[in-house]
Amino acid sequence: ALFLCKKYKQRTKRGIMITFIIKNSYLGILSAVFFAYENKVFPNDISTEKHQLSFTEKVYEIPENTIQSARVDSKLKEILYPSNYTKLKNAIRSNYVNKHLIIFNYIVKTINAKKDIYNNFAVKEIFDYYTMVSAIKLEVHRLLGFIRFEKTENGIYYAHFTPDCDVCELILPHFIRRFKSIPFILHDTKHNVIIGYNNGEYKVVKEKIPQMKITTDEIPKFFKRYCDTVFIKERKNLRCMNNFLPRRYQTFMPEKNELL
Repeated sequence: ALFLCKKYKQRTKRGIMITFIIKNSYLGILSAVFFAYENKVFPNDISTEKHQLSFTEKVYEIPENTIQSARVDSKLKEILYPSNYTKLKNAIRSNYVNKHLIIFNYIVKTINAKKDIYNNFAVKEIFDYYTMVSAIKLEVHRLLGFIRFEKTENGIYYAHFTPDCDVCELILPHFIRRFKSIPFILHDTKHNVIIGYNNGEYKVVKEKIPQMKITTDEIPKFFKRYCDTVFIKERKNLRCMNNFLPRRYQTFMPEKNELL
């Protein structure tokens, strides 16, 4: 009976699901990594919100710790190439539901390997991370070509859009290089992020702000005129168009509705 009791306890211990509750930030994930190595406890799931516990679940609430996260961050700087380190810091911007666990597993695999294994797709955790980071990169690439600016009542150039990932700050440097002397506003209405730029300085505001009023200016007309010129109505292929230009970007493009 004692043997069966011990055996039952071992099975119960193996069946326990460990969940970390952390802050929704890069520092929050690094703090979780430090906690895991220090206490030799690694999670099956990571959440940013408290929830009702089940009988087979054990939860650890891990607050942000600047000192501990800095130690993990310095270790990752030593291991990762600069480009891959930048991708890691931006991975938190993904729209994946389980992004925290994916990033956590990638960091653990990297630290254990003691080398940069970003391209080791044979490891499932690395491939999941690569897929998630690639989606962020693709979103940035598309927005640089699909964003359309219009002039507001105050004479400021304004662009609003709804990306899947929180990439508003990632596309900002591109437009600063292009419009150095022109004040403009980037407004992510999905993640409630608005960035204003003027004379070499910019400010990021993260709160829900209504869309600005647009005046009738020449910019939308230029886009419509250009597309009408290059568009061949006899060869209209909506399926092909939607493959290259996803529907979620078409709402804010003034030339799109004119074509269809």
